[in-house]
Amino acid sequence: MKPAIPLLALSLSFSWQSCSIGQEKEPVLMEVHNIQAIPGKGAVAVILLEKEGNGYLPIFVDESQALSIYLGQKGEKATRPLTHDLMVDIFKKTNVKVNRIVVTDLREGVYYSEIELQQDKNIFRIDARPSDAIALALRQDTPIYAMPRILERAAEQDEASGPLTQMTVDEWGLTVQEIRGNLANYFGRTNGMLVAGVDSGSVASAAGLQEGDIITEIEGAELKDLAAFRRALKTARQNRQVALLILRDQAQQRVTLSKQE
Repeated sequence: MKPAIPLLALSLSFSWQSCSIGQEKEPVLMEVHNIQAIPGKGAVAVILLEKEGNGYLPIFVDESQALSIYLGQKGEKATRPLTHDLMVDIFKKTNVKVNRIVVTDLREGVYYSEIELQQDKNIFRIDARPSDAIALALRQDTPIYAMPRILERAAEQDEASGPLTQMTVDEWGLTVQEIRGNLANYFGRTNGMLVAGVDSGSVASAAGLQEGDIITEIEGAELKDLAAFRRALKTARQNRQVALLILRDQAQQRVTLSKQE
């Protein structure tokens, strides 16, 4: 993983519902919410969040695509122009404007998108990978849209947060999230809690926990969802040492958290 890409938390909600096909007619405005590396998987999830609603899209890309998106989001340039920087320069020279990009469809787990270009009064719509379309849009300050039919939606929200929710255990220096939606398809499972963040020098770090680990049990209590994690955490907080069962690279390991004095 290139160090320029932050390991931000991919936050998921407690339960899910699909969007009605009847809402398909008009695309909705989106924004790049965060970029989440999946440790050990060689992939990155770019999270698009609906600006006026609770829909979102987790789009999986490779590291080079993620870097280009990240640089576009931050307004930074590589030492030598990347492909998307070159495209922007060509558009400027040829008087072509990028009106918008739209993530249009999801077929067999693959997202599709189009780029709407304008030259004088002529409008062109070009088929493109979402990763290329997003990287280009960020460099042009171009709006990003998606068709409502393909959005994942949070059916419930945490009272103290937005539609994408996670949980941080401060005394352990640990952030976890449920495995739902496309992330569940990616990992091939829904039970357990994905470790989204480990603070340096924390109890979790000292125990050897890593981002990308999946905690399946706390003190023998199986973790099916965030509610089960909270129940197990309530009991575990009374102990000086806490036994965890984790899954790392498809292998089970036992980890012990020892509370600091």
